[in-house]
Amino acid sequence: MIYTEEVQQHVREGKLPTRLALTWNDRVSLVLTEGLQLKKLAFLDVVFEGASTGKDDGFDADVAIATAELRQLWPALLEALGGESAAG
Repeated sequence: MIYTEEVQQHVREGKLPTRLALTWNDRVSLVLTEGLQLKKLAFLDVVFEGASTGKDDGFDADVAIATAELRQLWPALLEALGGESAAG
């Protein structure tokens, strides 16, 4: 991930965001909230380039593509946030 100097300075000063807009891999954009909710999840145009446009299989193809993107996004986001913590 790339952080601007301004963001790095805020973190050094102990400031924490309440909402953070992110773009992952130039493929998915989202807003991460203070409660770790994902909001405004949007797939960028490049994700669906070349996908089938047939009416019968278009929805199924789009769901498969979106699912594949989210399967890659989730571990990257988890790692960026410091990984999982033990319950309890």
